[in-house]
Amino acid sequence: MSKDPARIPAVIAELQQTWEGQPELSLSTLFGILANKGVGWGSDDEELVQHLQEMRRKFPAQLRGPVIDMRERYVVETLNPANLVTVDPYRVVVRPLNQVRQPGIWEYRQLKAFVNAPLYIEDREGIEHNLGTIKQIRLVDEKPQPQVDQLNNQKQQDIGDDVFVVLLESGTSVVIERKISVFAEQRRSVDKQRIKWLKIERCEVGSELEVLATSGPITVAGGKVLQIIPIDA
Repeated sequence: MSKDPARIPAVIAELQQTWEGQPELSLSTLFGILANKGVGWGSDDEELVQHLQEMRRKFPAQLRGPVIDMRERYVVETLNPANLVTVDPYRVVVRPLNQVRQPGIWEYRQLKAFVNAPLYIEDREGIEHNLGTIKQIRLVDEKPQPQVDQLNNQKQQDIGDDVFVVLLESGTSVVIERKISVFAEQRRSVDKQRIKWLKIERCEVGSELEVLATSGPITVAGGKVLQIIPIDA
């Protein structure tokens, strides 16, 4: 018995919505990714749709609505300007891409995010910010926590792609990733320091940040740790 052709528009719509989340992929590349997941000649429409929806969950084409509806943590990559923007139920963190600059951290009301369109985020004061044209939206955590308690004994070789921002008592912020960047706010400027590191000896709320750098042990100036914020972890 032949299958009902009325199902075709719904399946094509699933393909379109998924492809819109990663428009830089060619259609053949998209089908190649599906093939690597086991979708082939013998797969039925239901299996294809299931895999398309899973791809779309990890790389959605859009996010929109008030912060109260946000459940996950995403990293949004933008162009013009080039940023990595973390959005989750708690805050926005804006990191300039390929630049050593202090990240911006603020609370927000709502956002409008569509791939290939501007990323608009309204802050708590009602001011709308255009953070660049969206290249990609990537899911990084389905059940994010607002902060972690400690990063004690974290080794550089094991950190992978994880990124954390550590806030110190003095207002100094420290970005921990494959390299550590320290941003100490002065009256009219921000002092920057880059640290090649081997291990986080101590990083927990209420204690000083102690790092084993390639040059030797360092206690990061700025007082005790106030918060450890996961932004890509």
